[in-house]
Amino acid sequence: MTWTNITSHPQERTYTVTQGPQYNGIIHDHPRISMQVQQTNADQAGSIGPVLIRNYRLRREIIAYGVNHWAWDGNGLVLWPVEHAQNWNDSMLQDYHQICAPGETIQVVYYGKPGERHLARTF
Repeated sequence: MTWTNITSHPQERTYTVTQGPQYNGIIHDHPRISMQVQQTNADQAGSIGPVLIRNYRLRREIIAYGVNHWAWDGNGLVLWPVEHAQNWNDSMLQDYHQICAPGETIQVVYYGKPGERHLARTF
């Protein structure tokens, strides 16, 4: 078994949105939004650090604070758009509605915390 530096290998997933974003309020001390995506493997894990949500068709992207759940119950993408409640305003949800509208394909890329070294075991 060896350790591999994965800092240069971001975690990235592509989703087809089936139900647009909804604001969930302050959850775990952060503003949170969720949306339904096409069924995939359930992955309740999350990631704190810069997350890029990209819509190639529209040529638009938005940066979020983190992912709360990559695939809650296999079809729920749950994001923290900003770190602190005072940085959230309702107009931000409109940006998510445009980029993550039902039927759109989005790519979500997590780069890791700035300056943090990430290691993964490989065999």
